[in-house]
Amino acid sequence: MALQNRYIRRAHSEAIRGALELSLNKQVFFRAMISPRGSKNCETGFFFLTLQYMPWMDETGGYENYRQLRAFYLKSYAQSLLMRHNYLEKIIGIATEPPGHSRGSSEDIIYAEQTQWTDADRKQVRQDCKKLGIMGKLKQKSYHGREYPDVSQKPGDVYSGNRKQRRKQAARKKKL
Repeated sequence: MALQNRYIRRAHSEAIRGALELSLNKQVFFRAMISPRGSKNCETGFFFLTLQYMPWMDETGGYENYRQLRAFYLKSYAQSLLMRHNYLEKIIGIATEPPGHSRGSSEDIIYAEQTQWTDADRKQVRQDCKKLGIMGKLKQKSYHGREYPDVSQKPGDVYSGNRKQRRKQAARKKKL
């Protein structure tokens, strides 16, 4: 993500922050950040996933099995996204627990590259997604943001403009 331009990094950070907020009441939450085909720097896609650690998991292998399940979710999402968006060269996914929903917190990450999909590969990915109940009908939402965030200034606020603007403001204060 660090290789993306400032605008895209800010859009991704807003998407992840929103995903963390929305994931609080969901057992599984997924959000992809994929540029449309033909847009500048559209070769890399990103996604964010939260998976709750449920109490019943203590009896089925505990946290280690939960982490393996979460890795399987990551792999399945990554492969499915690469199949759906064949113009992507690579996809990067991050998974964690929703905030405040477990005894601790950990993260998993996946990096997957585009491949030549055989019919058997496609069938396996579809089966894995069906088994997990993921990647059915997805909602798509376009991101429309401003190149620079709005900065509002109230009386008494510290001004955060550029250097020239800050110096001008400091000079005005000295005159008072």
